[in-house]
Amino acid sequence: MTSPRTAYLLDRVEAAHAEVSLQALTTADNPAGAEWTRFGSVLAILQRTSKTSLHNRSFGFRETDPGDPPLDAVDAVLAWYAERDVPARIDVSPPAHAAPLAPALVERGLEPQTLPFLSRRVLWGPIPESLPSLAGAPGEIVRLAPEEGGLLADLADRIWPGDPELRDLRAQAARRRLRDSRYRGYLLRIEGEPAAWAELFLDQGVAYLCHAATLEPFRGRGCQTALIARRLAEGREAGCTLAMALVAIDSASERNLRRGGLVHHYDREIWMPTGWWQHPFYGF
Repeated sequence: MTSPRTAYLLDRVEAAHAEVSLQALTTADNPAGAEWTRFGSVLAILQRTSKTSLHNRSFGFRETDPGDPPLDAVDAVLAWYAERDVPARIDVSPPAHAAPLAPALVERGLEPQTLPFLSRRVLWGPIPESLPSLAGAPGEIVRLAPEEGGLLADLADRIWPGDPELRDLRAQAARRRLRDSRYRGYLLRIEGEPAAWAELFLDQGVAYLCHAATLEPFRGRGCQTALIARRLAEGREAGCTLAMALVAIDSASERNLRRGGLVHHYDREIWMPTGWWQHPFYGF
């Protein structure tokens, strides 16, 4: 049984991630055609221009007592995605292997996914009073202004090349995020060259360390270690007591964040329909 303290922290962590997911999706005039809806505590999101389940999924399903399964929400989520002809993805946090949720998902044609690139591992930890010095950072870290959101889009496009039209959507979404007082973006430059970036979302005492990456030529030089330290410091200054992140299992991001003091608490279980990758929406 989950303790009241752990349940409270789980609620705060999941709420922060839900808000960040919405921020990443939306722009002022919504040219990406993003949609979202809630079924009780469950949030379902969809973005047709993003052919990845990262932006087409539902979360908020929790470990529940056997007598109170959220089966109505499961059916509502499946129907919502079916109406839009997009394979549903259901994230369960923490995993609920016990009846009746898992058997109900199987009965509805879903199966747990084990692909390593799906971010599922939730890390969190208290922000320590004493944080590493940034004196040894490999370069200069600057906080980005809203009008500099295009820099984040440019860097993302260099790491994950795609449709050029998506670059403009990414830039609009980044500028919108950076206009939100709860959101901060950081760029690390080495000898004047953009090398890495990271973002921070502040939500009711939780510092969510999110959206971080390093360009290939600059990896292995401590860029993300420095950006983690900077974000933890600013989170603490903003009054946050807890830091969290969502990462791929056994990734470089996980190793960096563990060194920064975050601890593995649970792995989300990701459920999708059998053969989802063959659906025309994904077209793998």
